[in-house]
Amino acid sequence: MKKIVALLLAIVMVVGIFAGCNTEKPVETKPQETKPAETQPAETEPVALHPVTTDPITIKILTTRHTNTTNEARDTWFFNHLEKWLHDEYGYNVTLDVQQNTEYKEQIPLLLGTDSLPDLRWGIALDNSQAVVYGMGEGMILDWSEYLNETYMPNAYARMYDPQNADALAASTAPDGGIYGLPQLTDRAYNNASSSIGGSQDRMFFNTTWLKEVGLELPTNLEELYAVLEAFQNLPKVDGQDVIPIISNKDILEKTLWTMLGFYGGVHSKYGTAFAIKDEQIQLPVYTEEYKTFIEVMNKMYTEGYLSPEHFTMDATTVRGLTKAGKVGVISDFTLGFVPDYTEWQTLPWFPINEGDQIVISTNSTYRVANTWASASTEYPEVLALILDYMYTEEGSIAYFYGPKQGEDDLGLVDGWYYDENGKRTTKLVADGVYGDYTSYCYQYIFPVEYVAGDRTLLSSDKAYEMLGMSDSAPKSYQILDTITGDYFTAVESTVYTDDNAQGYWFLNNSAVSRPYITTVYLPSVYLSEEDALNAADLKTLLENHIISESAKFITGQRPLDQLDAFQDELKGLGIEEYIALYQDAYADFIASIFG
Repeated sequence: MKKIVALLLAIVMVVGIFAGCNTEKPVETKPQETKPAETQPAETEPVALHPVTTDPITIKILTTRHTNTTNEARDTWFFNHLEKWLHDEYGYNVTLDVQQNTEYKEQIPLLLGTDSLPDLRWGIALDNSQAVVYGMGEGMILDWSEYLNETYMPNAYARMYDPQNADALAASTAPDGGIYGLPQLTDRAYNNASSSIGGSQDRMFFNTTWLKEVGLELPTNLEELYAVLEAFQNLPKVDGQDVIPIISNKDILEKTLWTMLGFYGGVHSKYGTAFAIKDEQIQLPVYTEEYKTFIEVMNKMYTEGYLSPEHFTMDATTVRGLTKAGKVGVISDFTLGFVPDYTEWQTLPWFPINEGDQIVISTNSTYRVANTWASASTEYPEVLALILDYMYTEEGSIAYFYGPKQGEDDLGLVDGWYYDENGKRTTKLVADGVYGDYTSYCYQYIFPVEYVAGDRTLLSSDKAYEMLGMSDSAPKSYQILDTITGDYFTAVESTVYTDDNAQGYWFLNNSAVSRPYITTVYLPSVYLSEEDALNAADLKTLLENHIISESAKFITGQRPLDQLDAFQDELKGLGIEEYIALYQDAYADFIASIFG
């Protein structure tokens, strides 16, 4: 089994390292066109194409939502469109029973453990240990490879088996050859290439009006950061309330600190429980000296009153409401699009917390694996295959991410999009100021979650631009320097941002300070053997429960900092070194391919 894992990882490594050429110079070429697959699996035994029944069908779907949405996922335009599309195109009488859950990370293990899965999980990631245990081992999760052929899923089949998507296919394929979760294929966007670690877009925005008031500049080291926060703390009350020097939406502040401590390679976790790269090695940040520094920084912010006492329980609505009310000096958030005076805010230029550390920011890979998966006991696998195949077409991609054009919604649910005088896609609610940008509007009304199985690169195709009425506006390609490999990689400017609006301002502002640190080095998916996967899953649960509870105690002062060494000894007793070794072994060839 280890040989199989190593072989799979080798395949991912060979095709998963992204490189290109030259840093800021635009190249007037369109993204590479899709080429026919050179090698594809043998066609399966012929079967009937989506046997049509006029009997009513109910398909249960579990999804999640963007934090700012207020309606139900069932009411989004796309699911209503999908029911109509299935009826008009194929004669199906389908009702989509859509449920949403923002706490799905806690719910999914329960559903898997009790074999009570809905038909389809939409945009909810399946991790590799779950694929191995519940797919390969228990047979609870549908193997899409049985349907990835020219009969059931011709579009997905063509896209997945195109040589340029070999890395996504390898990362989606379990050791037994099964594909238990379908991926989203994406362009490497020009602006995204300079703005985020994974999808978290970790950052700090500073209120420059407050900086001027206290006579300070943007900090360039940790001590200067503390000085700014202390100065902000002493500013006059606002509406009778003390100001909050620094605030965070979810765990973005914590993730930002991990970047400043020199970790990269994927999406950070709040308390350092996600594997990352530092000093050319695979590390688990919580079991390093840097964890102690992280805790010391968070403890000082909390106990000195720089953070709100409600830091651990404050939701996004409250965080943004306090910021809009002028009561916050620094905010870590995904966006500044909600702030009316957005030009008064500036992204903190990156600096390392510890002298000698290197700031590195990993872009997303050009695929996200296992974003959509199904129950093996579903009564309608052919219909699910049909739905997912639609997501690998220009028509399906446009329908999902943009919704209908103005005047073309035959469902009568939304006004639809149009191009404003500047050639930007918008809609009435955006133009009227109800939503700051078109993406926020889409989160609310068009689709439930952004990262779902499908081929988003098709939105940049000539056919898509023709369908969108933008044939003369194909995106430019740029070349960005990779700070780790020393090579250049290609990124597509699929959206042209300007700084005369909140959305464009924060995107460009953050990109400018992040661009020098960008790398495409991103930890690929790896599969453990079933035995190791079970062991890793048990260790992960045991370790994370202890890490979460004790980290909060250290930060709030309930547990003294002089017990940090004792805490890491506790983790050793719980098996953290065995847990780390499993993944260091799995990633060994990948690390060697990057650093030699």
